[in-house]
This record gives sequence, structure tokens and C-alpha cells, in this order.
Amino acid sequence: MALPTLGARVLIGNKAATVRYVGPVDGQTGAWVGLEWDNAAHGKHSGCTGGRQYFTCASGAFAGTFVRAEKFLCAADFGVTFLEALRRRYQAGIGEQPRSGPSRVEATPAAQPHARRRDVGVEVVGAHAVCQRQGRLEALTSAGLQNARVAFVGPRGELAAAAPAIEELDLAGVPDGQLFGALRLLVLNRTGATWAQVLRLGPWLPALVELHACGNAIRSLAVDGLEEGSTGMLARLQALDLEDNALAEWAEVARLAPLTALTRLQLSGNRLAGVACSAQQPGSPAAFERLQVLLLGDNALSGWADVEAMAAFPALAEARLSGNPVLRSAPGGGRYEVIARLPMLRALNGAAVPPSERRDAELRYLRRVEGELAAAQGNLAASSAAAAAHPRLQALQARYGAMDGVAPPPSGRLPGSTLAAGLLELHLTCTAPGHGPRSVVKRVPSTLTLGRLKLLCERLFRLPAARQALWARGGGGGERALAGAPDRDLSFLGLQAGAEVVVSESDADAARSTEAAKWSAAPAAHEQRLLRQLQEAEQLQALQQPLARQQAAS
Repeated sequence: MALPTLGARVLIGNKAATVRYVGPVDGQTGAWVGLEWDNAAHGKHSGCTGGRQYFTCASGAFAGTFVRAEKFLCAADFGVTFLEALRRRYQAGIGEQPRSGPSRVEATPAAQPHARRRDVGVEVVGAHAVCQRQGRLEALTSAGLQNARVAFVGPRGELAAAAPAIEELDLAGVPDGQLFGALRLLVLNRTGATWAQVLRLGPWLPALVELHACGNAIRSLAVDGLEEGSTGMLARLQALDLEDNALAEWAEVARLAPLTALTRLQLSGNRLAGVACSAQQPGSPAAFERLQVLLLGDNALSGWADVEAMAAFPALAEARLSGNPVLRSAPGGGRYEVIARLPMLRALNGAAVPPSERRDAELRYLRRVEGELAAAQGNLAASSAAAAAHPRLQALQARYGAMDGVAPPPSGRLPGSTLAAGLLELHLTCTAPGHGPRSVVKRVPSTLTLGRLKLLCERLFRLPAARQALWARGGGGGERALAGAPDRDLSFLGLQAGAEVVVSESDADAARSTEAAKWSAAPAAHEQRLLRQLQEAEQLQALQQPLARQQAAS
């Protein structure tokens, strides 16, 4: 058997590896094969031995090892052809006699959007008949070849003649697959494929609209060894999943701009440190002009400029930014600020953004920004920096007008320049019977939430937070109730230094009546949900009965 080529994928036992070097090793006799294991725990070095670097590991880990060529050839499994894998998976049991009763089989479902669902054992009635139908490869439209060791296309024309109708294919856990014209969805997760290898499949994938290539340690989206414009081979691609790779620069993502049909791009779990959209050239289309969903969770985005850069995608409606430093360091998780900075978002981090939440977020953001500008009055550099950091300020002011009650702090101090700059002096007065009258002056941070303010009043006046009704007086506004979500902070509520917060007891009877009404309505709502579930089950059973009769007849 001939020695393998560089980049070949191979199994040694049940351990997958990539061939990185073939040749002599100093101080040793004969030929050696350098391997990079998929699981770095099997490795011994990074491709360097005896002070000489023979190869480098793409993962950057100590995942390398050397094996004598003769030992390697005895143990190596280079995989099977695509057609052989299909026959093993779908025709293995055709020659057996059918057994009576249900058979237990291991499910091999067609590719799912994220290809992360585990196979489950199921009881199948008429399994032999199902195998007979699936064994007709010429009629097979969906194939699951997970971990099937596919490595070669086989003789020219053989696959197209044997299985011409396949539209969906799952190759998760196997080396690069060989495809054909009707394929619409391809999963290449955890195969070790590079982006250039994926692009080489382009000419055989004219109908592909969805591609998953997660967990392949892809660092670059360059078209190494291919002609410029090779990315355009996937011109019809609408959804691309590159999660859990090693992309670190947005310049690599920008290489995907030729994918003009792309509407969904999943990049969570990479190492991206920024989002940088290049300026649009006059007369040329915008980059990612059809992109509607951009998932960037668990990356390294650290600045709000990276968030605002996403506004350059004209069709963007959904984003994921959870797990990035910019949100981990933001008050309240930063959700309200993302919503305020990106006016086109309709969903963020998997949750819808209703109009009411958008309005609240934009008002809260506008109040905070105007407070920063007021604090910077008289300091031209600080005012310019604050205005530049909030490009949506003018649009929000045009929509909502200037926020009332925003006054500059004394001596022109910038917010956050010292601890005292973020503190408010409040006069807390309790008027509840048996708990007052009593007044206390407290200095609290402007980021204190309404819920925590009630807990503070509970400790001061021994009045449970659930029975408190809070009112504000003075401090730049008239008398007003302090109500709303408990996570709203004092700056959002418009409280300023010198304001008085009056703590009274709420109408306990009315509160109990409201709570009782809610609980009395709960059983009826539960019955309605059960009724809907029963109706859906009956509809599903009605749809399954013709299929069961057809299976029994066959």
C-alpha cells in the first residue's frame, strides 16, 4: 500500500487523525508518518522532535505524534467510498428474513439544522418493510451517514447513477464527503475539514442552500490553492453555520461577502474580537445585504463600536451577543443598550424584542446619554467624546424629545470619574401606620434598582417590600409614583440628588383580591391548554392512520 498524502484523514483504531508529515526523521531509520490527532490528549508533541519542527498542528495544541510507516499502514483505516457507505447503512439487512413483532433499531435521522441531536433507540413495527424501501438507493432523498468513514467518491459516474435523488445529507463525524447536484443541506461538523476543502466541493453543490461546518478549528476563510472568487461557488447558500471554530479576525468573515444570498450566519463560539464593516463603494451592493440573522455569542467583542457596526447590515433582524465581554461588563447584562443602539433588531439572544421593550430601552438609554452630556458641559473634549460614543442620540432625541429632569452635576464632574460621582442623596420618609413617620437620609448609587430600593426601605422601616408603595417628590420633577419592573434603576426612573422618596403602605386588600383573581383563573387556563393538546394529538393521529394502513398493506 502506498504512503498517504499530506492532509489525508485516517482512523487508527477508533481515533481520528490528519496526516501532517511523511518522510524521514533525524536519528531514525526508515519512513515515518506525522499525525495530528483530533483529540489532543492522544498527542505527544506539536510536530517538533530532536529540535526540528517537522510539521505544525492546526489546533495549536500538542496533538502530534510520529508512527513508523509500516506500522501505520497496518493499522490505518482510510475509509470507504460514498456508495459503499450507503449500501452498508441502507442495504445491510435486506437479505435477512423478516422477524415477527417489533424490532429495536438505532435511529439515524436526517440532518437537523444544528446536527447536535443524539440518536435514540426506537421500537419499529414492520422494520423489514422499511429497510426494503430504504434499500432502494435510486429513490433515497435523505441520507444519514454520520460516522460512516466516507472518504472517496468512487469511480466517476457510479454515485450519480446509483443514488441520483438525494437532497439532504448528514456527514457529521466523517471526512470530507463527495456530493451531487440535488443536495440542499450538508453537515460537515467535526470532520477536520478546512474552508478551502469545503469550497472545493462547490462545483458539485449547485443546489446547496444550508451548510454546517462546526467544530473544525477553522482559523481562516481564505481560498488557499483556489482561484479568487471560489467562494462564489456556493452562490445559492442561504444559511452558514461556523460555530465553535477558531476565527479571530472580522477580515476573515468579510471573505464571505460573495455569498450574496446569505440570510443566516452563525459564528458563536469563535474568537472574534471585533466587527468591522468596510465602507460601501458607490454603485456596489452592501456586504451581507440580505443577512437577517447574525449569531456572535461567546466571542471576544469588548466595545460598543462592535455592536453598532452591525447596523451596517440593512436586513439584520436577529442577533446573539451573549457571552461577550461587552455585555458581561454592562449593567443589567446590557440588553437594553443593545436594543437602543440597534434600531432594526426584532430578536436578541433568543428572545423577541416587542415594541414596548424597545420604547423602554430607548428611553432608558436616552436618559443616561443625556446625563453624560450634561455632566460634560464646559469640557469640549469630553462632550465630543460622549457624542461620538452614541451615534443614535440625535435620532432618539428627534423621536422622544429631550428627557426632563436631567441636570448637570456640580463642578462638571464626569459620571463614574469617582465613586461619589455616581451616588444620589435621597430623603427616605415612611408614612405607613405603625412604621412612621420617620425620615432617613441615604446616599445610594444611581444604578440601584427599584427592587433593591424597596429592600433597603424594608430594612429601615420594617415594612415588607411587597406592601410598599413608593412616591418621589422634588429632585427635578413633581410628585410621581415609582412603579414598574424591579430591575429598573434610579437613573431610569428619573431620581436625582435631593429627591424625597415617600414610603407608604399599599392597599393590601386590593392586592390580595388581584392575587386571588389570578389564581382562580389559572385552572380555566390550564383546562384550555389541555384541550388544545388533546385536539393536536387527535389531528396527529388522524394524519398517522393512512400511513399505518399503507405500511400494513405493503
